[in-house]
Parts: sequence; structure tokens; C-alpha cells
Amino acid sequence: MPFRSCAGFPERRTHGTGPCGAPIADKVLGKGSAMSDEAVLQVWEGYIESLDEGGFTARLLDVTAGSEVEDEEARVPWASIPGGRPGSVREGTYLRWRILQASGGRTRSDFAFDIAGTWGVEDLAQASARASDLSRRLRQRRRDEAVGLPPPRS
Repeated sequence: MPFRSCAGFPERRTHGTGPCGAPIADKVLGKGSAMSDEAVLQVWEGYIESLDEGGFTARLLDVTAGSEVEDEEARVPWASIPGGRPGSVREGTYLRWRILQASGGRTRSDFAFDIAGTWGVEDLAQASARASDLSRRLRQRRRDEAVGLPPPRS
């Protein structure tokens, strides 16, 4: 699926969950910090999958929608990050991306990077392989239960 622009925010593509476009008002999570009158409209968490001179690509979990899997991908240009590219960001760095709306209606993106929470490329590959194996086994168990087979013995 090609990337597409989402209401002036960095491009993102979805894989069957979450709408692409302006955040929906009924998805407001609450207010920003006590010092701010900004409402949090949308929140994603995930990790940086790849990066280059122009920006980064991240695997994201839609916190607002209650997703439990990083089933979205976003391409975010460094120009979208206040202050540009943080020097220590690398593949595997954890991030939290919020869309905030001020009382006047103006929206902005807010990014937080957790350098200490950075996973290595090998860690990501191992976690992905384990998740795929678990998902395959759960699908097989559901198929077995649907036809009346007993669960496998451990």
C-alpha cells in the first residue's frame, strides 16, 4: 500500500486499523499536561524500524484505538520534529507520538523518544519471530477447537 498524506501530518499507512485523516473528536483521551490547554487527540507508540537523512519509518501501535499490536507504519520526516533529528535516535528506539489540539483548534504533533528503551536490530528480529510463532500456534489451536480436537499436551 503506498504512503498517503494524513491531514497535513507526517505520512502514515495503516494495515486494517485506524482511520487515516483528521482525528475524530470522540477519540479525545484527555488534556495534555497541567501547564497546557491542549487536548490529546491521538496517541501512537512504537519503535523506529529504519532511518535515513530525510526521516524515519516507525512501526506503531494505535493507543487511542486500544490496539495491542504494532499494525501501523509511518514515515516521519525530520522536519516534523521540533529541533530536527535527535542525535542518539537509531533503529529500535522507542517513541510516543501524540496529536494535540489547542483550545483554538490548531493541531500539532508531539514526539518523545526513549533512547534507553532502544532495541537492537537482532532483538527486534527475535521478538518478531517469537510473535509470529505464537500467532501461528494460536490460530492452529482455534482451528483445532473449531473441529472438536483436544488441545495438544505439553
